[in-house]
Amino acid sequence: MDKSLEDVHLEFATALLNVNAEQGLLLSLVGDEAKNRKRVAFYRDNLRQMWNRVLASAYPVLRELLGGDFFLTLSREYGAADPAWADDLNRFGSRMAELLAAWPPTATYRYLADVARLEWLVHRAHFAADALTQSPEHWAQCTRETLENSSIRLHPAVELLHTSTSAADLWLAARNSRENLEPRDCERPQWMDVVRPRWTRGGGGIAECLRDAP
Repeated sequence: MDKSLEDVHLEFATALLNVNAEQGLLLSLVGDEAKNRKRVAFYRDNLRQMWNRVLASAYPVLRELLGGDFFLTLSREYGAADPAWADDLNRFGSRMAELLAAWPPTATYRYLADVARLEWLVHRAHFAADALTQSPEHWAQCTRETLENSSIRLHPAVELLHTSTSAADLWLAARNSRENLEPRDCERPQWMDVVRPRWTRGGGGIAECLRDAP
């Protein structure tokens, strides 16, 4: 029985993620098999390059720590492990810390997963929605009863994070210097706030990490 177009699409997507599944797709395609194999390889390479570009945008410090070649390998590992995401590519990469903590080549370097957790919050804060905020003067004018019955939430661009390693130090060092990062004395817990200061409507703003004392 002939396969439906939907079935062929599924085979194509599976072949892009898994080279071992390529032969099943080739049997469903017409034309020269060698040429079809090259075409599938072309699409697969484009997909992997897209993974690398998107993840490098979200995790620039992680890329600097690992080096470009190893980060390319990591991006392929991540894309194959977590290929399903929303149509917004800015959401791709949300489980990077989980992969780094479990993947044998990186699992013993705990600071890598913590840096990824921090970078994802910075990335998310950068694209967070705007929200109306109240000034300190407003709260100062409120009565005690009003404050006791108020529900206060953090701004969508504000995140709180605690890590068991000095991820904030590594992030700040990468942000403030172009020198090669050399992780040292990373086994120190840190508390931090991720914020988006100087945000302007229509112009966006860069998210930042503020390191707190324990």
